[in-house]
Amino acid sequence: MDDIWKYNKDTDSWSFLCQFPGGAREYAFVFVIDDKAYIGGGVHCSKAFWVFDQSSNQWEQKKDCPESTGYSGVGFSIGSKGYILSDEGFSEGHLYEYNPDDDNWNIKSSFPGYLNYPTAFVTNQKAYVGISGYSREIWIYEPISNSWSLETIFPGKAWRSSKTILIEEIAYIIGGWTDNGPSKEVWGYNTNSKSWQQLDDFIKCRYGPIYFTINNIGYYGTGTTETNDMWKFAP
Repeated sequence: MDDIWKYNKDTDSWSFLCQFPGGAREYAFVFVIDDKAYIGGGVHCSKAFWVFDQSSNQWEQKKDCPESTGYSGVGFSIGSKGYILSDEGFSEGHLYEYNPDDDNWNIKSSFPGYLNYPTAFVTNQKAYVGISGYSREIWIYEPISNSWSLETIFPGKAWRSSKTILIEEIAYIIGGWTDNGPSKEVWGYNTNSKSWQQLDDFIKCRYGPIYFTINNIGYYGTGTTETNDMWKFAP
């Protein structure tokens, strides 16, 4: 499906917003700059790249991505720039920076870890990427120095497909795939103290959920397990 839906937290309701003109795709990346959503990549070698302006409810196609991000690519924004990581060869993924001012892409320092369904989040003008490809490493990217450094090792069982809800300085990492199948574990990583804490498990396992944060409340649900339930997370 290529439908775009909007969630209203005040009424706890969903409404149809529009259709994505780039066509249905799997594992696309998304990042937000100045309240505009940028979507692209995904499987089937798609490089098409689009931006959605919520103020006008309009889509505009932008310059193609330099590479398809495939199954395991991720997108994130830091300040006024967007970034994508491709999953080229599952290691040393290529990092590209997007500048919306001139609609141009520039290659940056390659990711030194593994890219196989990773998780990613941004806080304090730094991107955290990891828990992928049988590796529980989490790396930090700093755009000022254009450099990566190893931040921490995830203590949970998952080694890919975890999802992260960021609430203030704590990244809550939920689920993921383990040697024995999907996980229900929830871990909190305090980016200030660099410490981990395990929380109560999520209610049930799932694969490929959606997740977002509104006013320091996390939302997590749906997925590829033929369920459309959504859950609110208020730690």
